[in-house]
Amino acid sequence: MNTGSSGRTRNEAEAQAREPSGPSPWQSRLRTLLPVLLGIGLFVAGALALAHVLGPLDMRAVISEARAKPPGKLLAALATTAAGYGALIGYDWSALRYLGRHVPLRAVIVGGFLGYAFGNTVGVGAVSGGAVRYRIYSAYGLNAFEVAAISTFVSLAFGLGITVIGLFALMLHPGALAGVVSWTGLTIREGAGAVLALTLAFLAWGSLTGRRLRLRRLVIPFPRPRLLLGQLFFSVVDTTMAAATLYILLPDGGPDFITFLAVFAVAMVAGVASHVPGGVGVFEGIIVAAMPGEMPVDKLAAALLLFRMIYYILPFVLAMIVVALNEARLASGPIARMLGATPEWFQPISRAISAITPKVTGSAVFGLGIYLILMSVLPDVRPEGAVRESWLVAFLMESGAMLSAALGALLILLAQGLIRRSSAAYWLTQATLLAAIIASLLNGLDVKSALVLALAALLLWPLRHEFFRHGRLTRNLFTLSWFALVGGILIGVIALLALIHAATPYATDVWMRPGALAGMPRAMRAGLFAAALLTFGLVYLALEPRRARIVKPTPQARARARAILEARAGDGTGAPPPEATLALTGDKDFFMPDEADAFIAFRAAGRSWIALGDPAGPPMSQREIAWQFADAAARAGRRPVFHAVTDAFRPLGRELGLVLQRIGDEARIPLPATPTGPGGDGGDGGNGASGEAGFEFWLPPHDPARHAALARMNGEWRKAHPDGERHFIEGPFSPAWLDQCPVGVIREGGGGAVRGFASLIADPARLNFRIDLMRALDDGDHRIKRALVRGLIGALGEAGAASLGLGLVPPEGIGLRESARLWQRFGRWIYPHGEDFRDFEALRAFAEAFNACYTSRHLAFRGDGSTPIATLKDLVRAIRGQEG
Repeated sequence: MNTGSSGRTRNEAEAQAREPSGPSPWQSRLRTLLPVLLGIGLFVAGALALAHVLGPLDMRAVISEARAKPPGKLLAALATTAAGYGALIGYDWSALRYLGRHVPLRAVIVGGFLGYAFGNTVGVGAVSGGAVRYRIYSAYGLNAFEVAAISTFVSLAFGLGITVIGLFALMLHPGALAGVVSWTGLTIREGAGAVLALTLAFLAWGSLTGRRLRLRRLVIPFPRPRLLLGQLFFSVVDTTMAAATLYILLPDGGPDFITFLAVFAVAMVAGVASHVPGGVGVFEGIIVAAMPGEMPVDKLAAALLLFRMIYYILPFVLAMIVVALNEARLASGPIARMLGATPEWFQPISRAISAITPKVTGSAVFGLGIYLILMSVLPDVRPEGAVRESWLVAFLMESGAMLSAALGALLILLAQGLIRRSSAAYWLTQATLLAAIIASLLNGLDVKSALVLALAALLLWPLRHEFFRHGRLTRNLFTLSWFALVGGILIGVIALLALIHAATPYATDVWMRPGALAGMPRAMRAGLFAAALLTFGLVYLALEPRRARIVKPTPQARARARAILEARAGDGTGAPPPEATLALTGDKDFFMPDEADAFIAFRAAGRSWIALGDPAGPPMSQREIAWQFADAAARAGRRPVFHAVTDAFRPLGRELGLVLQRIGDEARIPLPATPTGPGGDGGDGGNGASGEAGFEFWLPPHDPARHAALARMNGEWRKAHPDGERHFIEGPFSPAWLDQCPVGVIREGGGGAVRGFASLIADPARLNFRIDLMRALDDGDHRIKRALVRGLIGALGEAGAASLGLGLVPPEGIGLRESARLWQRFGRWIYPHGEDFRDFEALRAFAEAFNACYTSRHLAFRGDGSTPIATLKDLVRAIRGQEG
């Protein structure tokens, strides 16, 4: 069935001049960069304070102290760490009970451990605790709002718990902070006691009365008394065990445990508030400042180093082993045969772990890069006067540290490619780890570092199937945030270098005479430097991708997009749905590679780039352009968002690290059909099918008289619905757009005034149609809308159409969910015709009245552990046509 000829949909000068809406790219980048710069600033401040307190540090003594720690103390620290992580898992168990959701205990244990093991060590972006929780708990039916509620509950529980413990300890031992603040002990005791009493009274009052805590628009019901007491218990165990781990490792001569507990609580709160991953630098600075001055500095530094390794690095390594074993189990091989089939209860967790594998692998490799750089700046531990038999031996031995530093920097570079599933980055990482093993052995025969790197390469081997993207994939991925992060690392390395070499004799000509290399031929040193530069250049060029660009919706661009849609309809891979035609409305830009075999139609709104529907084009091109779109959005400081994507997008969404939240169902009526549902006749005396009273079916193009009749009716409708106009998810009310659309109208008897109309969009084959604009006057009981749908069912059925879509409707039972209030807030904009119905149940009932079939639609957004509220706000901005 022909829908008419194509035409212009917007003023061409406006289309050519329009840039993606919203703040400028530099404003968005600055917003993204500010939290990173703040975190780096706090890290540097903490590092400087730490360096000031520690003074010159003999790293050899620190390492010797760490190695000499008695096995009994190490075992005790491991035991308290295990108990602390058990309490952390209790946070999640309590949060699920608070929400009234059931998740198998084994899944809570695995999900909680992975979330805290990755989140405590990395704690940002897609490797945050909230993001890991979502991947696992969503497999058991929890939606993004509920997982965000768990993260909020855990954060509040941790904050309140550590506050209560810290205040209680300060009340008992106010002198704990004598080295940190200048207040008197009495002032600290009275202040801590007063705040503690008020906090406990507030918690008890809210829990016993069932009150709700309002934080701006966020409403949090107080937990029941039993649940509140249980959560406080987990908080006490968590904080006490974490403090005990460090306390066990401290040298003799420190404060008693209760006093130390107060110091530890303050340091933990400051570390969390700094937003530095793990609170590195900030936490240590407070601990060192609060310890007695006579405590040996090297022993204190060794204790802090071991604490980081046992409480943070060791759980991260164990979690990586879980990830590696999971991937080995999914692949065929000896490990899979040894472990056997995946148990049914573990299968949802297994799929969730696969989804986060690239992110955690990239984070681990990033950490290995930092490790290699740090190892390269440590003092040379070889005995002085070591014999060098030849220039070649001298060159190999003295170049070990330089190679370690260069390979560490290379791993930091490759981590970005791993996060984006680059096959080239994976194999280059393995090659780099092999080279780093050799460099470690050359660097003073560092066998332990070589074993660490060998273990890392072994753990990465089962993960190779997760890295499948071929080609050049890292162009323009290095954002301002990335450079700021690397800059912070370099500052930390330089500070460490200055700290550990402060007491080392320093010659001003060291740059011209680098140790034993001074006697080497100049050509050897120049060759080593040139080889490092060439290696970095070749890696960068090998990973560079093809370029895709943003194309404005000019007539030529829309013609290319239409050709892609039509080509997809005829290539046997599945025709795009009718709503894909909305890409051609002229209010969206196109993200399109030069060869134009695929595209994404999107609009910039707020801090998001919002794509409408699945990417258009062949399946493999869809995958590549979706990755490029997500990378380009991140580069511009925006969130990549895909609105109303189908179930077919789910695997690709998981690859991109996106959270998919079901937002509704696309309602579709198979044709030919006779309405037999509860609203089949609507009690309005309609004749049904194409004989609907007052119904007319107009084929495009439309003559001026019809356009005038529709314009008069639309003007009256706009007066009654001043905020009813929608962009992005609907076509515009304009002659150019309507001249491409069949239109069904309801007239007053005998060809009178138009009382309602519905325009249609179609798939490229003109077999499946969908209602685009549907407007009616004085239709509080929806009689006119029902009559329009019945008339369209009859007219399209007689014309041989295959189906009629009614648009996106809310999920079944949405009004009964905890998140219903949020959906009510945004749904009137997200769902077509949502403003005409009193609630979402009525909107879905309208579709069910025609015995519609349903296919799920999802909102895909970055899974960084935050709620989707910010994304929904930007989506509403796009639908309302707002520029920011």
